[in-house]
Amino acid sequence: MFLNNLAVHLNLYRRVYLRGCKIVPKFKRQDTIRNLHAPLNVKPPEKGFRYITHFLNQLSGVYNLNKSLFSKKVLNQLPGEEGVQDLRRKFILSGHRGARALAPENTLPSFLKALECGATGIEFDVRKTLDNIPVIIHDDEVDHLTGVKAKVSQLTFQELSKLKVHGKARIPTLREVLALAKGRLYVDIEIKVPGVEEEVVEALRELDMVQDAIVTSFLPSTLEKIKQLDPRIEVGVLLEEWDDEYFEIAQKLGATAILPAYEIITHELAKSIKSKGYAIITWTVNETSIAQNLLSLGVDGIITDDPCSLRDIVLSGRLASK
Repeated sequence: MFLNNLAVHLNLYRRVYLRGCKIVPKFKRQDTIRNLHAPLNVKPPEKGFRYITHFLNQLSGVYNLNKSLFSKKVLNQLPGEEGVQDLRRKFILSGHRGARALAPENTLPSFLKALECGATGIEFDVRKTLDNIPVIIHDDEVDHLTGVKAKVSQLTFQELSKLKVHGKARIPTLREVLALAKGRLYVDIEIKVPGVEEEVVEALRELDMVQDAIVTSFLPSTLEKIKQLDPRIEVGVLLEEWDDEYFEIAQKLGATAILPAYEIITHELAKSIKSKGYAIITWTVNETSIAQNLLSLGVDGIITDDPCSLRDIVLSGRLASK
C-alpha cells in the first residue's frame, strides 16, 4: 500500500512539474497506480519512470513535502475526538477551490498552494464531462475561466483537457486531486448537480479516502444518495439562509456538519447548531477580523480563498479555544 501510494504521488508530481517544463513523457500509468482519467486498462510505464522519480527527488525542495506536515502537527496538538467531533480536527482551515486568491481556482497548482499555506483541508466542486469523467470545476460554463464558450457537460474529457484556467493550468480530474490530497489534506467535495454521486463514492473507495472526506451539497437528495451508496462517508448540508427545518433535514440525512454562509452566523445560531451536535464549517471567509469573530462564536472550520493569510489566526485561535 505504501509503495502504491508513493507511486501515485510521484506520478502526480511528475505531471505537475514536467508539464510546466513541457517535457512530459508520453506514457500512461501502470494499472496499480490507477489511471486517474479512464478505465484501468493501461500499460506499465517505460523505464524512464525511474529517472523521473530521481528527478522529482531533486525537485522536492520546490514543494518540500515536509511543509505538508505543518497541518498534521497542528492536528496532533488537538484532543482526540470521535464521530462528529473529528470533523473539527479535519476541517479547521480549508482552502476554497484550493487557494483561489493565489492560483487558478480548482487546479492542481491551487491545491498545492493550499497545502503549502498549511491548510488542513481543501474544498472543491465536481461535475462530469460528456463522457462521464468527474472533473473539478465550479460552473458548467467554462468561458469565464478559459475564454472558450463551452460547457463541461458538452465536452469530452479529451476536449476539456486542452483548455487552461486563465491560460495557466488545466482542469484536473477528481482522482488527480484525491491523489494529491491523500495523506496530506482532508477533502470537502461539493456536488453541484445530481448524477455524479456514484463516481465520487467510487473514487473515494479506490483511493482509500472514505475516512478523509466529507461530501457537501445544497441538494439533500444528493447527500441522501451518497449515504445510500456508502454510509461511512460523512455528509454536510450547505445553506445560505437559515430555517429550523435544516435540523430535520440534517438529521434525516445523517449529516455530521452544517455549512452556513458566514454572513448569517450569529451567537444564537452557532449555539443552536452546536447544541444539536453538528460541526459548523463556514464559507467563504477572507478577512482576519471576520475569522476571529467567527472563532469566538464557536465555528469549527473556516473555508477561505487565501489560507496563507488566515492560517496563523485560524489555527492559533482554534488551538486556544481548546
